[in-house]
Amino acid sequence: MSKEEALREIAEAKETGATELDLSWCELNELPPELFQLTNLTALSLSDNQLHKLPETIGQLKNLSALVLTGNQISKLPVEITQLNDLTFLFLDNNPLTSPPPEIAEQGIEAIREYFSGVQHSKIPLNEIKVLLVGDGAAGKTSLVKKLIGEPFDEHE
Repeated sequence: MSKEEALREIAEAKETGATELDLSWCELNELPPELFQLTNLTALSLSDNQLHKLPETIGQLKNLSALVLTGNQISKLPVEITQLNDLTFLFLDNNPLTSPPPEIAEQGIEAIREYFSGVQHSKIPLNEIKVLLVGDGAAGKTSLVKKLIGEPFDEHE
């Protein structure tokens, strides 16, 4: 399906008051503004396009309960996705997500809501890092770790 066909599908959905719309494989790299006038939509599939982001106006589709975004190039979800209170199914597979992190996104929409809630309410930076030390035995790994965490050096260790 082409972009022009997608626009025709949107126009038809508006005319008929459709509650479901499938715009998969439409070669979309951005969502047409006309889409956000379809406030009756409960299910929207946008899989396998070339979307790099969702616009903040996604929050206007208040009745959405299912949103399929599989196979796009989305790296960041807008916080407005949390305004979709009826949204229970959000499919984000095969997207290079960084915000929310993939570990959060794969837990589902409730985890995403909690993530954005925490980010908005907490501006405290997380100054934490995990380090893995590898090397030969007796190379000084334990001594280095002790020094880094403020413990005294033991030259017999």
